[in-house]
Amino acid sequence: MCLMLISSWQNRRSAFNHDWLKNKYLNRLDGFINRLEIPDSDLLRLQRFLNDDFSEWKKQQSEIESLLETFE
Repeated sequence: MCLMLISSWQNRRSAFNHDWLKNKYLNRLDGFINRLEIPDSDLLRLQRFLNDDFSEWKKQQSEIESLLETFE
């Protein structure tokens, strides 16, 4: 039973860490930062990140809290 809970937690952590954080959020954040360094950067693309991607962190807050609270 305990092993199943650990496996479930590890699967959730993996999904959060690899699927969302590394493969989606951090890649887009890196692109945003790179665009900031470009003179005359496309303001629409910068705005899109702020509106669409940056706010995703807040939407993930409950999963982050759940992972932290259920860590063995």
